[in-house]
Amino acid sequence: MGIGCFFLAGRNSCPPQRGRIRKVWADRNVRTPRVRLLLAASLTLAASASALNLEKYAFHRPNFFVHSLDVELHGDLALVSGYGGLMLYDVAGDAITFLGRFAPGGGGRGSGVPYNATARGTVAFAAAREYGWYVVDISNPAAPSEIARWDEAGKSVENFAIRDDLLAVSMHRDGVWFFDAADPARLEPLGELADLNNTWCVRFNDDGVMFIADDEGGLVVATFDGENANVLARVETSGAAIDIRLNGDRCAVACGAMGVDLFDVSEPGNPRRLSNINTPTYAGHIGFDGSLIAVADWNEVLVYDASDPEHPFLDGRRPTETRAMGVDLRGDQVFVADWRDFLGLRYGPVAGADIDVSTRRISPGAAERIDTTLAVFNTGGSNLNVRVVNGNAANFSADPVVFTVAPDETVAVAIAYDVSADDATINIRSNDRDESTLAITLDGNGGLGVGSEAPDFTAPLLDGGQYHLADMAGRVQLLIFWTSW
Repeated sequence: MGIGCFFLAGRNSCPPQRGRIRKVWADRNVRTPRVRLLLAASLTLAASASALNLEKYAFHRPNFFVHSLDVELHGDLALVSGYGGLMLYDVAGDAITFLGRFAPGGGGRGSGVPYNATARGTVAFAAAREYGWYVVDISNPAAPSEIARWDEAGKSVENFAIRDDLLAVSMHRDGVWFFDAADPARLEPLGELADLNNTWCVRFNDDGVMFIADDEGGLVVATFDGENANVLARVETSGAAIDIRLNGDRCAVACGAMGVDLFDVSEPGNPRRLSNINTPTYAGHIGFDGSLIAVADWNEVLVYDASDPEHPFLDGRRPTETRAMGVDLRGDQVFVADWRDFLGLRYGPVAGADIDVSTRRISPGAAERIDTTLAVFNTGGSNLNVRVVNGNAANFSADPVVFTVAPDETVAVAIAYDVSADDATINIRSNDRDESTLAITLDGNGGLGVGSEAPDFTAPLLDGGQYHLADMAGRVQLLIFWTSW
C-alpha cells in the first residue's frame, strides 16, 4: 500500500499531521490572487537519517519483471511474492540463492499476482487477492508447480496461517475462512469468522490461538474448534492493523502510519498494550525474532530492540534502493522484499566503513541550477575513504571530491549543477565493501516547483457536482492522493 500527498495553499498553511486524516478548515481571511504550491514532499531536498547497524551482505535482482511485495521465511527457504510470481530463495548461511519461481500467467497483473505466501512442509499457499489463491508444490524449489487453485467471484484473499491441518485464510471484508488442509489438492471448507471489519493478516500462536489484523477493527484474538469460531478479545490499535508477528507471549502489530504496537498476549483473552513504536513513515510489514522487531518502513528498513518491551528503541536502520515492501527476521539476518531486489542484511555493529548520505534523490522543481550541500556519513567502525564524487549533469561540480570520513563523523560536500529535463546521477565511490558505488538520483525539472502556480483542474465530488481548483483561489486547500496494490 502506498500513500502520498501535497498541499496547495495560500499565505497560511498547517503542518501535515501523522496518522489519521484530520479536517482542515480554510482561513477565510486569507486573500491571495492565485493558488500556489507551498509544500510538495517530492519537490524538496529532504535529509534522511543515516544507516545504523545494518549491513547488506547479499542481494538478488531478477532478470525478469518483478515488483516484490512480501517475504516469509520457511526453514532455509524464503518465499518472496509479488509481480514476477512466487519466488523461492535458499537463505542458508551467508548467501541468498535464487532457486526458481511459480509465475501463473507470467506473473503480471491480471494473471493472479501473489501478494503473500506461507508454507507447510513442501506445500506453499500463495494469496492472489481477487484472483483467489494457489496451492503450490515446492518439493523441488527449482521447479515449483501448481497443485490446485481456489477462486470465487467477489472474494479477495490476502494471507494464510496454518497449524496442523487447519488453514486459516484472511479474506478482507469476508473475515477469516477455515479449511481442512489434510489433502492440499482438495481443501475442505470448515467454517468462517465473519464478524470482522477488513482482515489483512492472521497468525497462530503455539497453542493454536489466532491473532488477526483487522484494519480499523484493530487486533482480534479468536479460536476455532473445527466447527465454530469464538472471539476472545478485540483490542483497539494505534492505527489500522495490517500485519502481525508473534514471538512467545509478545505480539507486534503493524499499524501503517501509526507505527507498530507491541502487546503482551500471555493471556490471549486479555491482550495488554506495552508500547507503540512511532516509525518515521509507514510500517507496512514486520518481522519479530528474539528481542528484535524489523520494520519495512516505506523507503528504509528499521530494527528495534524490544528487550525492554515498554521502551523499545531504534538500533538498526538502512535506506533501501527502492521500496521496502516486506520484511522477515531470523537471528541477526534481516530479509527484505525491496520492490526490485531481494536483500539480505546483517544486524550488528559494522566493523568496516559504511557510507550513507543525507538524501538519495534531489528534485529541483522549477530551478535551473542547483547549489546545495550533501552530507556524507560514516556509520561504520573504520575510516571511509571516498575515492571520487562525480555526476553526469551539465556543469557538475563537487567539493571536496576525494576525502576521508572517520567513524561516526560527517563531511559536507558542496554540490552544484545545471538542471535539464532529463534525470541525471551522482556517483560516490568508496571503500564501503557492500556499497562501493552509491548513486543519488538527480530529477529533471519537468515538474512543478515550490512557489509555482498550481495548474487548474476539475474533479468529480463524492456527493455529486464538480470541484474546480480555480474557484478556490484565496483559500487554503489540502489535497490527498494515494494508490494501493
